[in-house]
Order: sequence, then structure tokens, then C-alpha cells
Amino acid sequence: MLADADRTGFVLALARAARGAPLYGFAYRLPRWQLALLAGQGAPSGGQPPFEFCELAVRPSARGCGVGAALHDAVTARDSYSYGEPQSSAVTSIGFGT
Repeated sequence: MLADADRTGFVLALARAARGAPLYGFAYRLPRWQLALLAGQGAPSGGQPPFEFCELAVRPSARGCGVGAALHDAVTARDSYSYGEPQSSAVTSIGFGT
């Protein structure tokens, strides 16, 4: 994951109770322009490529509380990253109390 963090379109979501608190979980995704090209679709309209949902992990003590679903939704949200913006990645933090 760290090797991918500098790539344009990298999106990471973190779940924790408060800033600086231990993580309950994380999820991330990467853009995959080649998926559209391999399917013969060319670049998608709106400039947003399909993405690969790479990983989702939730601490056993935080399972069953909706953490995984919230991480999934944060990473797959259409507006979680604006392609074409100058930043290279996006990080979303989700607050949870278990």
C-alpha cells in the first residue's frame, strides 16, 4: 500500500475513535485506467477511471459495528477523489466509538 500512496487517484479511508487514537480499520483503492482500455471503452466520461478496491481491514474488536461498511462507502464514494485536481491522493478519516 505504501508504494501506491503517491499515485494519482489513491484513496485511503481510516476508521478510529478520535484523532491519534488506534485504528479500528482501513480501506483503500487505486485507479485502473487499463481496465477501461482493456475493455475497449477508452477513457471514461467525466475523466474518472474505474478503480480497484484493494484492501479493507477491520480490527476484530471493532467488527459488527458498521466500521467495514463505512470504510467501503467512504472509499467507493464517487466524490471521494476529484480526478484532475492538483493533489495526488485523498485520505478520509471516519470517527467511531465502539
